[in-house]
Amino acid sequence: MKGEKVLKLLEIIEEATWALSDMVSVFTLPYGSSRAQIQRHFLSRELRRKSLVDELRKSIKDSQRLYEFVYHLEKDGLVERKKKGKKRFLYITTRGKRLLEKLRLRKKMMMPKKSYHIQSDNILKIVIFDIPERERTKRDWLRVVLKNLGFKMLQKSVWVGKIKLPRSFLEDLQNFRLLDYIEIFATSKTGSLKHISL
Repeated sequence: MKGEKVLKLLEIIEEATWALSDMVSVFTLPYGSSRAQIQRHFLSRELRRKSLVDELRKSIKDSQRLYEFVYHLEKDGLVERKKKGKKRFLYITTRGKRLLEKLRLRKKMMMPKKSYHIQSDNILKIVIFDIPERERTKRDWLRVVLKNLGFKMLQKSVWVGKIKLPRSFLEDLQNFRLLDYIEIFATSKTGSLKHISL
């Protein structure tokens, strides 16, 4: 996803900023929380920070590139440095928070994987769709998925194959509100067509 490194770094900075408010966050725990509950609360936050840092390390290999990356975020007004005593801290700005939410939303709306578990079937299936131009990304995704599943294209919007449609694929169709644009038929042993309702 475009902007994934920015998303990861802004999340890390946001999490690190929370480190300053860790003591305040204790007050959000239910009254009478035990020491173990408080420790679990801090541990879960620390593990989240660690996983974000690990993800960023994988995507940005050397420290010089990381410094350059942070410099560009500062230049764009997404983060700022503040000095406290002898130490400097990075904080996410209001503009950075807005971009972070936008990037999180974009990541959430990303199309799911294009490949699913393939399982042959004796029954021929016909997939017909008419997805509007405004949903072009979803339409392109569907064509790639059908091809990866082993379906053959008769026309751009008509595909056939003797493949079992994976449950996760059907769930993705539902999640992305594509079911209104798709018709799936199966042939019976006698050769008649049967509409498959999803």
